[in-house]
Amino acid sequence: MIGGGEFADPASHTGATAAQRLMNAARHDAWVAARDAAIVPVGAALAVGLTLAAALTPRWSAGGAPWASEYPKNVEISATLGAVLTGAATAWLATSRPARRASALLAGLGYAWLAWRWPAVLPFGGAALLLAAGFAVALDRAAAAPPTAASRGEGPSLAWLTLLGAMLFVASSGPLVIDVFHHGEVLLTARDLLAGGRPFVSLAWPHGAGDSGVAALWILATGKLGSSAVVLTEATTSALSAATLYLLLRSALGNAAATAFAVWGVSVAISVLRPPYGSFALRTSGLMVMSAAALALAAGRRPRPLWAGAAAALGYVLRIDAGLYGGVAVAAVLVARQLLAGGTTMQRAAQALQALAAFGTGAAALLLASYAGLGWPDAIWYRMTLGTLPRLHSMATGRAYPWPTLDRGEPVVASALGVLLPLVLLSSAARPFLSQWRDANRQGGHPDARLWLLIFLAVFSLGGLRTALGRSDTAHILHWTLTPLAASLMLCTTAWWTRMARAPRRVTLGCALLAVALGATIWRNPHHLAPQLLEHLRPNAPIGVCADTMFTAREAAAPYTARFIAETCVVERLLRQHGVQRVLFNHAAPWYQVRFDVPLLSPDYSLNRAYLPADQRHVVDELRRHGTQAMLNVRGYSALDRYDVHNMYSVPVLEAYLRARRDGAPVLATPLGDLVLWDEAATPAAPAAPGALDEQLSATVDSAIFDPATGFLELRGWAADLTTGQPLAGLTLQQPSGDSPELRYGLPRPDVESYLHSRAAKRTGWWAVTRSAPATWQAGELALELVAEDGRHRRLPLSALAVHDLPPLDGPAWRDVGAQVEAAAALGRADRAAALAR
Repeated sequence: MIGGGEFADPASHTGATAAQRLMNAARHDAWVAARDAAIVPVGAALAVGLTLAAALTPRWSAGGAPWASEYPKNVEISATLGAVLTGAATAWLATSRPARRASALLAGLGYAWLAWRWPAVLPFGGAALLLAAGFAVALDRAAAAPPTAASRGEGPSLAWLTLLGAMLFVASSGPLVIDVFHHGEVLLTARDLLAGGRPFVSLAWPHGAGDSGVAALWILATGKLGSSAVVLTEATTSALSAATLYLLLRSALGNAAATAFAVWGVSVAISVLRPPYGSFALRTSGLMVMSAAALALAAGRRPRPLWAGAAAALGYVLRIDAGLYGGVAVAAVLVARQLLAGGTTMQRAAQALQALAAFGTGAAALLLASYAGLGWPDAIWYRMTLGTLPRLHSMATGRAYPWPTLDRGEPVVASALGVLLPLVLLSSAARPFLSQWRDANRQGGHPDARLWLLIFLAVFSLGGLRTALGRSDTAHILHWTLTPLAASLMLCTTAWWTRMARAPRRVTLGCALLAVALGATIWRNPHHLAPQLLEHLRPNAPIGVCADTMFTAREAAAPYTARFIAETCVVERLLRQHGVQRVLFNHAAPWYQVRFDVPLLSPDYSLNRAYLPADQRHVVDELRRHGTQAMLNVRGYSALDRYDVHNMYSVPVLEAYLRARRDGAPVLATPLGDLVLWDEAATPAAPAAPGALDEQLSATVDSAIFDPATGFLELRGWAADLTTGQPLAGLTLQQPSGDSPELRYGLPRPDVESYLHSRAAKRTGWWAVTRSAPATWQAGELALELVAEDGRHRRLPLSALAVHDLPPLDGPAWRDVGAQVEAAAALGRADRAAALAR
């Protein structure tokens, strides 16, 4: 039974010894804590979340973009947020017996539904629930334990903290595994900063000035533009995690020695995790350092809201998302401190408003000072960070998984549980601390300082969850929940830290033993971190026939990196051979812009960042002004080789220009992707020998979606040779007029594999997009050309398409998007013709 009834009073058992009665009482208390704070809230949350996911229609339109099919982001967001709020509410209702019984019934339905629909989740869910129950019990015990006594001096603790930061820096300075998108972002923005660029004016920075600024400093210090700047930047951020955890816990534990020991314990535990999870958690924590500083200033014995506002504003400039969530969370702490203080209701409300005013004044002063000295944040910064980037993340790049499902590469329900548990527990953990405050308030006391940390973490996590759901992948879902969960777990051992802090020698011994453990981890690392760190600080020798200097010797010796260096050299020679100096990387690989020394053609190096039609037209104008000569459709090495939502939905104006500009241009297959030479004429292909017509060559159209505003038609289906169960040798989409269609063949279709009983038929899926008038396919002039391996062929007119028309685009910026798309396509055709005429 989940929790509908009550245990009998364990102390009333007749015939039990005193020890047995104490043990029974402890078990009873542990069960009540686990039930009220974890088991029932999580079960009720599952019931509400799954009900919302099943009931809501997966159709969503916002900001001018009506997504086509299979885009149920509204389902995912509503279901998960509804589940979080339900779990938090049931934790508060647990103090009422009728409400607890109703919540327990709802929780039972949630667990039953989960077992019925997704039994594969139960092993993960059961282990996570046991962990959550233990967490709830530990938090309940931590709330009952008195807070630590104030420490006399910070000096020894800060010395241990400095040593920890240095060791984490070394532990995070291993060789780089190339990621030409994310690592390229750091390099490109750092290079732009050193060249005098301004964020979002010369270049659309992805995260803020933090990683770019640190990378720029390392480039200046080492004189190297390459992997070392990225590695040293990540190592710096990892080292800052020690300061983040210290600042978070210092105000909560109240004892510097206890806090230092706690930070050492958690940092060592994270460091020994199997990569990349440990380094990911450390960097995530380090990104919060200014938000943690703002909390320390707001949650101290004497709160300083003015300075807390300045720290939060600095965090916003350095790391946009962490600064915004941290600022809101610190403001919530300041308001809670005043509302839970003594005095009348009006006095407390006035004090809360004063604290908020001081917080806002500090933030505004810092931002104005930065603008006066650096020229940013300016109006473009605020427009991008508060409007465009959130819209981009939630609508252009992060295609939501159908929620919930387990038929994808990642267990999405398990990920949702991983988010749900810490957020529900953070909400429920404040309950015992608030109960203590109510008792203390009657006697003129003050709330436990640990309550402020829980409020900060709960609000911060909720803000991070909203963006994570906008991105909808496991890494981003867990991005801002790992660090709050780690910091909360340390509260569970408050009583132990208190006992350790009473004996300074024990603290010193404990930190020394943890230092030895972390040192052994660094020493035994297979990458030999200390020599690798020295290589990052020394100049790189030229490598390969193209004299690449972006990698250290140890990195270049790795087969993966050696192959990458050789392949970039191939592309570099091709660019020189064809005289290409201005190349567009579609969709995004900023590393190549640095490696090939390509000038910035547009601030939107990742093209879908130009979300509104006016921004897309600006990119078109920039590409034309710079005389762009070619486009590399990047792939491999973690390049952003496609958008989850295709260009025709996210950037239709830009897509129309690019399609017309490359129409009929020669395409060179390179190791890094297809290079389209915009200014050259294509060599006509030799005509293929005609083969026999064969009705056994078959193709289907599973979906056809037409956007009346832009004229784009998207088709999906499969095609195969039914006589052999093999994929086709060729599949093309032909139409009498308009631009050349884009078609991809060989996509996975496990349903076709099962239908044809042929393992080879799995790669028979196709996807195509073209611009075509409705009269074209209605008249049968749109057709698929199928060619088998032995030359047999067939032409299938697509005259019977069941086309789904998209609804009208929303917002004044999108009203004339059709005319803008046609104008951009005309510009592309004119530029292509002018290039051929030259």
